[in-house]
Amino acid sequence: MPQRIAVLGAGGVMGTLVRARLEDAGQQVVPVSRADGVDVLDAEALRQALEGVDVVVDCLNRPSLTAGPAVRFFRAAAENVVAALGDETTRDGAPPRIVCVSIVNCWEPRVNRWLGYYQAKSIQEQVYRDAPSAAGRVSIVRTTQWYELLPAFLEQMRLGPVAVVPGMVSRPLAAAEAADVVAEQALSTAPPATVEVCGPEQIDLARAASRVNAGTRQAARVLRVPMGRTPLGDGSLIPTAPDVVATTTFEQWLAEQPVS
Repeated sequence: MPQRIAVLGAGGVMGTLVRARLEDAGQQVVPVSRADGVDVLDAEALRQALEGVDVVVDCLNRPSLTAGPAVRFFRAAAENVVAALGDETTRDGAPPRIVCVSIVNCWEPRVNRWLGYYQAKSIQEQVYRDAPSAAGRVSIVRTTQWYELLPAFLEQMRLGPVAVVPGMVSRPLAAAEAADVVAEQALSTAPPATVEVCGPEQIDLARAASRVNAGTRQAARVLRVPMGRTPLGDGSLIPTAPDVVATTTFEQWLAEQPVS
């Protein structure tokens, strides 16, 4: 019997991909986004949207260079999800499961003190972990950065026509492969508490963004800011023992992108 699965952030990069995979698997998907008429910060609207769901997949995103706005958003949204589920039970009498998309090592203080967004994702994880009946019902899928985020990196920090991009070292992956893992966890009857996913190769994200810019021409040029021995540049963004290693390389992904 198909499950009723709510996808939060259903109109975003990850939400769109996850929704498609779940629908292809024959599931009943409840898209939750402002475009679908539901604001996750509206507790009552969210409660109504989540009535009768078996699984909630949190693919929410709130880009921010500072911790404050991101922390407020992710904490409030997660708390609203937990409250909305309340005493809800699935057809088998168990509480609905939650699958949350997060980031590798966002919970590490030495990493997240450099990135406010990571602090916010760590808090989001904790809200879900602390939820009533969370044991065995919450699965966190932590991924490294997606190739699809590189164009956004070119817009985040600007000096006029120059894009300023930190030389972060990571093992990024295609969002489609991350979505495969998220959908698998949503469909699993006994998902692990945490799954860590990364790409096949270690690369410098600033140099990768520069390659993207050669095709998109978003900036006159890309200024790489060396991260040296900071956690952003010393490999601390990479999982030490990933559960899943995606196969699509950056070069393969880039070759499929349209050129301006």
